[in-house]
Amino acid sequence: MTRCLVLGLLLLALLSSGGCQYLNRVMPRRSAAPGPVAPIVLDSRGTEVKVPGRIVFARQGNLWLLEDGTLTQLTRGGKDMQPAFSPDGSVIVYVKKEQDYSDLLLYVVGTGDFKTLTNNRFTKSTWVFRPTWSPDGKQLAYVSDQFSWDMGLFLMNATGTGARRISQGEGAGGVDSPTFSPDGKTIALAAFRSGIQQVWLITLATGRWTQVTNHPEGAYDPRWSPVEEKLAYVARENRKHDIWVTDLEGKHPKKLTDQGTARAPAWSPDGRFLAWIAERDGSFDIWVASVERVDGEITLGTPAPLTRGLQVDATSGLSWLYPSPPDR
Repeated sequence: MTRCLVLGLLLLALLSSGGCQYLNRVMPRRSAAPGPVAPIVLDSRGTEVKVPGRIVFARQGNLWLLEDGTLTQLTRGGKDMQPAFSPDGSVIVYVKKEQDYSDLLLYVVGTGDFKTLTNNRFTKSTWVFRPTWSPDGKQLAYVSDQFSWDMGLFLMNATGTGARRISQGEGAGGVDSPTFSPDGKTIALAAFRSGIQQVWLITLATGRWTQVTNHPEGAYDPRWSPVEEKLAYVARENRKHDIWVTDLEGKHPKKLTDQGTARAPAWSPDGRFLAWIAERDGSFDIWVASVERVDGEITLGTPAPLTRGLQVDATSGLSWLYPSPPDR
């Protein structure tokens, strides 16, 4: 009994003198979760190409990292989703979804510390989703129903200050999945302005909207290419969902995948690869293909799975980072 009492007092002292701060850390750990496969794909000539860098994603409400075929679990608790690397890779912004609100948080890479950027637990019934970084890492774009009945586009400083709504007239259904242009002056996003969800551009300096896609069943999940004025996105056709690519005027849309369950395209930082999430055999997994360009037209090499049976959260998307310049 005495020993148990001493141990209990030591634990109480730990919690009261900084132990709570320790508990706020979520240290990475290697995982035996099913699914990682060798990060090698084939280009259109049949040549093996190694997939470089790290991909962060969500699975079962936690953040995970995939690197060189190895999985690392970053968070626990079952409430985390929609992660995105900062441009320098030092932090990951993500959404923590509670029962009646959600907040944006930063996960510090390497330490497991985190910082809360929004405090919607005090207001309740306020939702924030889809955070994405400006190219200079100074701002975050996201969607929220704050001050409205539907999702609008917001910007705030990366420190969590200065949040403001920057869009109006999004249409019933609001907006989703913002993505910055490489120069940071324009955001592509999905919106219901034409009645059906399509991909639009909004110029930040003027607030001007420009429609890009015009698929009869709609389009969503745009991602701006890091090396050219093109967008990858998802289009619905005959109740199937596949990855497409188009120029910014929407004049030359091209279908890239034929899986019927694909979504959440993510470019590698140098534009040499495209990853996405697709369902096969009852599991959503991460797929990747090399990107090839001939006379300005984009084609993909042979798609290959990077995971199998992992049950990746398809609505959370992917974020791809090169920790250092890859070997070419």
